[in-house]
Amino acid sequence: MNMRVAFYVVITAIAVQSVLAQVDPSKEAKEDAQLKQELILSDQQISKGNILDAPIDPDQYQVGAGDELVVSVLGQVSENFKTMISPEGYVILPSVLPIDVRSLTLTQAKDKIRQSLRKIFTNADIAVSLASLRFFRVHVAGAVEKVGYVRASAADRVSNVLKLAGGSKGSQRNILLRRRNGTEERVDLTRRYNMGDIASDPYVLEGDVVFVPDIYADYSVFGSVGAPGNYELIPGERLLDVLPLCRGLKIDVDSASVELARFAKDTGRAVISTIYDLNTISRSDTLNNFRILPDDRLFFRNKYLFHPDDIVTIDGEVLRPGTYPIEDQSTKVSDLVVAAGGFTPDVELGRIIVYRNRKYEGTDSEYERLKKTPLTEMNEIEKAYFKAKSRQESPAVRTDFIKLFGGSALDKKYDVLLRDGDHVYVAKEKKTVTLVGGVLRAGIYDLKPGQNYNAYIDAAGGYKDRPKKRDVTIIRDFGERWIDAKDNIEIEDADVIFVPEKEPIDGWELFKDILAITGQLATIASTAVLIYITVTR
Repeated sequence: MNMRVAFYVVITAIAVQSVLAQVDPSKEAKEDAQLKQELILSDQQISKGNILDAPIDPDQYQVGAGDELVVSVLGQVSENFKTMISPEGYVILPSVLPIDVRSLTLTQAKDKIRQSLRKIFTNADIAVSLASLRFFRVHVAGAVEKVGYVRASAADRVSNVLKLAGGSKGSQRNILLRRRNGTEERVDLTRRYNMGDIASDPYVLEGDVVFVPDIYADYSVFGSVGAPGNYELIPGERLLDVLPLCRGLKIDVDSASVELARFAKDTGRAVISTIYDLNTISRSDTLNNFRILPDDRLFFRNKYLFHPDDIVTIDGEVLRPGTYPIEDQSTKVSDLVVAAGGFTPDVELGRIIVYRNRKYEGTDSEYERLKKTPLTEMNEIEKAYFKAKSRQESPAVRTDFIKLFGGSALDKKYDVLLRDGDHVYVAKEKKTVTLVGGVLRAGIYDLKPGQNYNAYIDAAGGYKDRPKKRDVTIIRDFGERWIDAKDNIEIEDADVIFVPEKEPIDGWELFKDILAITGQLATIASTAVLIYITVTR
């Protein structure tokens, strides 16, 4: 009786569900749309720990034990199954026999699963998606930090596996990937990183062995290429294979004069140099597209004076201050002033100055030595020389700009030839004088034509308590000239009058010095008296 009641309940429920589906056909459509959306999401899903560098290629990806699949049946009765490929390589689904997917690509596995399910669901749409990737162990050996097994997934490449093993201590271009089926692939990580060649860094599979040998030979690339340096040699590598590896030629390369320097023998220092023209070499030209040998050196020369980027800067009282291009050994100061729109009305021609990069003076070995020497270890001459050179870190080019620009026409003999890196400063008319140091009211004062330094010191309230009156200095030309102040020297616009001060006296130190000297004198006196008494006896 109970069995009969249960049977009628099941039949009634099925009938009600069928009627409701016919009454509200949109419900079934909504369920189908929701299921399809879930399928799309499951295609995009990756398991924790898997970071994909590209979408999985179902024609290349080989499924294996541990991969999780989502199987969806869309029809009058919709079903959604999650299943994991068994350790033996089978897919287990309800109502069908286990499906063998060993050594199949994802595309082949999908087709086989759909064929098996269509025997049960004849009029349904069947979709199969990869939900998450399997993990497995890969053995790493050779010149690596940590030899042994690492945990990897089918989304990992050889480079990822090596990072897990602490990185390579040897080869980057002759790494061997040994497959479980006995085949080998060469892995070239330099090509991967320098050229973006993903195929040079293949994915790993379970049972793989990654072997990193030591570097057995290399060669060097110099000059006008994207990435000069030392490169590990691959057997059979040729000249045209090197170019993309070092990220190609720069625009300024002289492709007609590529030099190969090669050792004449395996022993000795004799070198044979050969010049090649890249314009005449093709990949089919095995004679000129020569094979690279260990310790070869390739030189890619620059074209002479290719697009020189010589520039100068002009600041101050010109209409368009800024940076300008010049032609070396041709552009002069007058040309630069014209390019900058000319002078403003406030210009002071007598205070134009051209600062030059020290590279054109050459290296001063004595000055370089003194820069590393403490002041306490310098003698007076060295200190004076160091002080003078320090004021000339950017030496000024001397000329008379009043005579150059002040007349009705340019006086060409005062026109300065500009060099790369020059900085031209065009000063503004100031008509002021600056007092610094041991005066009562140091600061800026209006210029008094025809006056010497004493007039300005008086205007500043006179000297302080401990001035070095004999060492008063007039500083001119933006610090380029230091002149001893004298009564007959007229102060000019923008001069700086510097009054040095004596060092303050430490009373206690002075007392100790006097006491020490007095003691020494007493000792000398007593010794003299003793000698005198001894002699007179």
